Amino acid sequence: MASKDYIPHKDRLFHIWQDNFVNGVNENYASWDLPARAATEWTLLTATPGTKKMRWDAAWANVSTNNFTRSQNVEMNDARREYESGFRTSDSDTSLRLFIKRYLRNNPLVTNGQRIQMGITIPDEDKSGPLDKNALIDLWGLVRSVDHLVHLIQVTVPGRRSRAKGRGVKDIQVFMAITPASQTASPSLSSFAYIGVVKRGLMIQLFSEDQVGMRAHYYARFRFEGKIDSYGPPSSYWSCIIM
Repeated sequence: MASKDYIPHKDRLFHIWQDNFVNGVNENYASWDLPARAATEWTLLTATPGTKKMRWDAAWANVSTNNFTRSQNVEMNDARREYESGFRTSDSDTSLRLFIKRYLRNNPLVTNGQRIQMGITIPDEDKSGPLDKNALIDLWGLVRSVDHLVHLIQVTVPGRRSRAKGRGVKDIQVFMAITPASQTASPSLSSFAYIGVVKRGLMIQLFSEDQVGMRAHYYARFRFEGKIDSYGPPSSYWSCIIM
């Protein structure tokens, strides 16, 4: 595993990350052929009142208002420890880290694209190999971090360690559409506008105050080198709320 932790340290970014992770697992779970025990753990982890995710969500709802008591802050810290780490020496307990270690990290049915979608680490043994222009069929993007009026966007070529664009690639273009926060489905392709290119896999997108609370939808595509520009297909879509 890379030395940088894949789970954000700041509570606000952790809340965004864990929500994205849970949605990613729910979306892809059926394709992983996990044992019955995993389903029991997932229910405990995400859908059991008073514990794990549901405990964290309730505690975060209090503290995120910035008008909270000391006991509410203590409860949030305890809830995060239980949800994120759990009791690693207990086979009957689960947590985000334990679930990832037991069922996702080295599962060959979990694709690198799905790992990127969920915001977890790609194992080192799957990150090597040269980039062949003719094999460029998809990109995976996510909002790596969120700040007030700022999204840090990361776009990755699945299976490639380097953040360099790769042979034959002129640049990687990013497109965005803004919708109400309640619209989680991606809008039509014609709704998107070009907003720039990534530099070594990263791009900063700025917003205005009147866009706070809305949802930004993104996709990326390759532009290939040549006398006449040619393009790859749109990537999978991703989205994030504007804070």
